[in-house]
Amino acid sequence: MGIDIIGLIVGAVVTLVIFSYLLGDNVLYRWMLALLVGSGAGYVMGVVINVVLLDWFKEALTADTVQLQMYHFVPVFLGILLLFKGFSSFKLLSRLSVLGNIPMGYLLGVGTGVAIGGALLGTLFPQIAATGAAVTLDNLPWGLLRGIVMVGGTIAALLVFSARPIGKNGETRRGRVWLRRIGEFFVIIALAAAFAGAITTGLTLWVERWSTLLKTAFSLIGG
Repeated sequence: MGIDIIGLIVGAVVTLVIFSYLLGDNVLYRWMLALLVGSGAGYVMGVVINVVLLDWFKEALTADTVQLQMYHFVPVFLGILLLFKGFSSFKLLSRLSVLGNIPMGYLLGVGTGVAIGGALLGTLFPQIAATGAAVTLDNLPWGLLRGIVMVGGTIAALLVFSARPIGKNGETRRGRVWLRRIGEFFVIIALAAAFAGAITTGLTLWVERWSTLLKTAFSLIGG
């Protein structure tokens, strides 16, 4: 019960201090941000020590086969090489910092490959397929009209990020200008919907936080 009361008081104080930013930037708000960043960094450090330095080394030392030992020791070895990047400011160890380029290149290559593959297979291709599937003759005329609007809006939105609609002689092509304006309209609608979703998420978290605090307080008072 005592721990619940302490957690309730700390949670309420932290919540009020965070919301004090609505009145302006202040020292207490910056302290809460430092507390958030520090606790997050400490949690990550604890996970790294527990998972990498303890569990991973333990599994590497107790592996039955050479393949499993290599599987566990290679990431640790690359991580050790990556630590040499922090020795670039030291004269004696500055030459060893070049070894950190090996795991750095590996991380950048794998990260870039995963990001490009995820963007193509997880975002671009499904959106193209969904846009094409929107054109249907099942629900005439509204189904066809909705599909045409989606396809036209997608093409117009892509034209917003293209080059300026200027002809060979330097004159502006009115047709492309109107297409870009229509595309800008669709982009504004998309950004407004995303912003509204972000605000809704923030309000949901705000209501959930206060609901949790009030439920805990009422349960303690009732108990």
